[in-house]
Amino acid sequence: MTQKNKIDYNIQRIKAAYNIKKKVIRKYKTTEEIREDHMANRVNHRKKHEIKTTYYDKFQCLASECPITCCKEWKISVDEKSSKKWNDTRWSDHGEAEHIENAKTKKLSEYLIHYKEADVICLNEKKECPFLDQKKLCKLVLRYGDQILSKTCREFPREIHEFKDRREYSLAACCPAVVDFWRDTQDVLDKEAMEKMESDIKNNKERHLYQLRMLLITCLEDQKISIEKALLMGFYLLLEGKEGRVSYQQEELEELSQAVDEMEIQLEDTFLEDNALFLDMTENYWKQGIYRIFLEPLREEASRMETDDGYIENEFMQEYGKFLKVYRDQESLLRKYLIAEMFGQLLLADYDWQDMTVAMQWIGMEYAIMRQAAFLTFKQTGTLSYEQMKEVIVYIARMTGYDDADIWEYLEESFQTLIWEWGYFAFIIGK
Repeated sequence: MTQKNKIDYNIQRIKAAYNIKKKVIRKYKTTEEIREDHMANRVNHRKKHEIKTTYYDKFQCLASECPITCCKEWKISVDEKSSKKWNDTRWSDHGEAEHIENAKTKKLSEYLIHYKEADVICLNEKKECPFLDQKKLCKLVLRYGDQILSKTCREFPREIHEFKDRREYSLAACCPAVVDFWRDTQDVLDKEAMEKMESDIKNNKERHLYQLRMLLITCLEDQKISIEKALLMGFYLLLEGKEGRVSYQQEELEELSQAVDEMEIQLEDTFLEDNALFLDMTENYWKQGIYRIFLEPLREEASRMETDDGYIENEFMQEYGKFLKVYRDQESLLRKYLIAEMFGQLLLADYDWQDMTVAMQWIGMEYAIMRQAAFLTFKQTGTLSYEQMKEVIVYIARMTGYDDADIWEYLEESFQTLIWEWGYFAFIIGK
């Protein structure tokens, strides 16, 4: 049976997959929850191979120059060690540290609330960290230095993943300085280092998953095919990877590429589904008053299109065609975002094939929601500049940055099965 014939996920199955979808509203995540699981097994003293994104060591916090500060509209977790330190430190409302005996001051720990089995900083009425000053600098750092900060504040947006034979370093997409790296950097990854590491992995299962990730990244790096097509091919190859196959002849990949080209997916159906996903994913943030400035105009547009049956029929194709022309100008940036996400999120130390597949689904959904948010931005302003696209990436990354447990919960509550058929993945990604 040829590769092409094996793609049996036709348009009917796409529709069937769409019909099983249920809407669900998610709770927003804390900064700690976005990255805590990935940082749990920190650097040990044993020498390991290291693989880093090419810009990792160049990162510097933008501090007061940051256009989207991480000290606002996020629940910022404080680890147990830092919480104990804060319990022994007092702080006045004017930012002046006092001796612990001074009753006119508050313990730093009094600025914390308990949320989902963790201590988080209680935001003020502006939904800002109470220690953020008017210049967007941290009052605690200005007074005590970095040692007073919680692990989250010290490490963000750095992510370090520990494996038996190696250590992988990446930066989270929800920091605007990271997006700037993608704009200014030619390559996200050192492919030579990654290929060398592949031959050093002793465990067969781990090597197989590593090779699968490399295969998916290679699809995205191919400038001759669109991002959407690369994602569709990648997800198909990942589904086949369950059987242990990660090596393909060029003819087979070309056959797969042709089969994807011949798939019939209605752009209007993809648009409506992605619009619904955008509204679902942002609903709870909206109710909580989070990211209002960003979300208000976009949700207003998305809600109108959700109820306006005549929009698809009369306006959509012309407007979306104009959007795609400017959206493709951001293609290089978006490729680098996806490559970075696949490197940093697709494979962790305890992952098996199922974990990787779920992670790939989530990355695909993130991309679909980002693209929808980009269209809504374009529809509102008539433009889609780099700064606008950066804002979309950062905000959507923050809203979708769940840990593994919550991702699984979302998928199991929203769909009849944890692992999607290729058809539904194709449905939300489109062509």
